[in-house]
Amino acid sequence: MKDDAFHSSLPFHIETWYFEAIFENYSIVFMITLLPNIFVMIGGHIYSKGRIIYEERKIYRSFIVSDEYPLLRIDEENFMEGYIIDGKICYNISYVGDNFGFNLNFENKTKGWKTLPDFWLSLPNMPVEGEIFINGSRELVKGKGYHDHNIFYLKSIFSKGYFDGKLIEENFSIVWGKIIGKEEFIILSNESFFLLKNVSIYMGNYTFDHGKIIPTSFNIHGKSKNIEVSLNFDACSIHYIKLPFINYWRYHVFVSGKVCIDGFEKEIRSFEIIEYMDFLL
Repeated sequence: MKDDAFHSSLPFHIETWYFEAIFENYSIVFMITLLPNIFVMIGGHIYSKGRIIYEERKIYRSFIVSDEYPLLRIDEENFMEGYIIDGKICYNISYVGDNFGFNLNFENKTKGWKTLPDFWLSLPNMPVEGEIFINGSRELVKGKGYHDHNIFYLKSIFSKGYFDGKLIEENFSIVWGKIIGKEEFIILSNESFFLLKNVSIYMGNYTFDHGKIIPTSFNIHGKSKNIEVSLNFDACSIHYIKLPFINYWRYHVFVSGKVCIDGFEKEIRSFEIIEYMDFLL
């Protein structure tokens, strides 16, 4: 769990912890952005059928984090804590805002992975359950979740940006990414993880949004020895979020296509989330 803890020994950088949960009627994104020794920003978003219904961001200058395991504590309350139960990586995230809140537990189900030198740790298939609070009412929820942890160095904001998306199924998950002007990748995770070869990612159905022409459909294809992926991601809603030095779009998408693993073909019909991050420098 130390890989997912705070990295205090690194030179100037920004760290983010991203949690995503999709339920029958709602989806939630919870993001922690830490600028070491300066502040931590908490962002909470709740969507209904992909449409934003509540969003809130708060900045704190007094907080506690750990170099040993994932932990964020503010005013004696844990906002994020990671732990191991029966050999499985688990997380609890908790947040209370002005009009909404949640208390959610994540448990990792497939093999996670990380990339270097630009640090990206991903736990791509995490069943999640807990409770959400909206306008004073409480609702128990159960669904699928995702978590990643990123470290951005100063050089990162001079890149052109990237797209990334995922597919979360019962026994496997897929994460794909397109770093603008650089590489494309598709990673399939189950008991292990596989970096697919012969990858192609195409974008289409462009629209104009907040001063930028952006795609609204994505087709990904990748093939390795015993795995083939062919999926379409079509936007049903797009949420623009302005961040310092960054234009950020969050898509809720319908996913269709096929995934073949060891000769077994699965027809895909799913509802997922995609990100587009456009650095302004």
